[in-house]
Amino acid sequence: GGGIMIAGELPADPNVPSPGAGRVSIYNNLLQANLANDDGGGLRFLMAGNFIYNVFNNMIVNNVSTHEGGGIGILDTPDIRIFNNTIMKNITTATAMTSNGQAAPAGLSTVRNSNLLQASLPLDAPIFSKPLLFNNIFSDNRAGSSLGGNVAGIGIEGDPNPINRWDLGVADFTGVLEPMYSFLNDYDGNTPHPSNIIAADPQIILPYELSVAVYPWRGAPTFISAFIVAVEAPAGQMGNYALSASSPAINTGASTVVVDGQNIYAPLFDILNEGRPMDRYFDIGADERTGSFYTFIPTVIR
Repeated sequence: GGGIMIAGELPADPNVPSPGAGRVSIYNNLLQANLANDDGGGLRFLMAGNFIYNVFNNMIVNNVSTHEGGGIGILDTPDIRIFNNTIMKNITTATAMTSNGQAAPAGLSTVRNSNLLQASLPLDAPIFSKPLLFNNIFSDNRAGSSLGGNVAGIGIEGDPNPINRWDLGVADFTGVLEPMYSFLNDYDGNTPHPSNIIAADPQIILPYELSVAVYPWRGAPTFISAFIVAVEAPAGQMGNYALSASSPAINTGASTVVVDGQNIYAPLFDILNEGRPMDRYFDIGADERTGSFYTFIPTVIR
């Protein structure tokens, strides 16, 4: 958890699941240029338990994880609702000691539930922590592979390999996600939905290209192949992830989705505390386009 971590304590009895973290909502944050030395560069849910977690109106951008989920990493948290977020240009490097060197989802990553948690869930519950996903912008999240002394696929200078974009997925392939009303690079193992916008530029005002360097390190004889990952974090503002006037995200979001007979509503305000919708329909992402000059700077968690 480089920026925020929501986690349950280790239980006193190893034969029972963690008590979890309790219900939490995470909204109206800018999570940028954070680095996790394992999972969840921007936001991490770890054994948070079967509570409702709402994640909305966040810009989760330019974060790095050395294993899974450069933007968001999820484990043992089966009831997360992730909607109206801008999740862009996050990176996984596959250099953590827990990684096998293969690429992992870079925007959002989840995995199979532990046996203890699964036993506490209804019999028809998915075997992995499956978030509800709608009205999100996923774009240019890059999944690196560790190749000896370097990381391929994230655009490091001198790397001859093509950039590997992997916005979201189940890292251990135990299921598929079902994003709706969202921008995606491609489906890449996720369930298609006609409301999604595929391989399109969301046209935010000013994206920021994060500078990442990976250094092989053999400072201890027990480390066969270890890496130091360095992330540039300048003091000034790093881009502007609000929507431009021509963005196809404008007026293409949903006001409500229905899951198992329950209505889940899009928020009536955006990351700048301005009302939604400004027009007839909701915008996709954390920002609701108004055409005004942005003077409010959201909370920054670094």
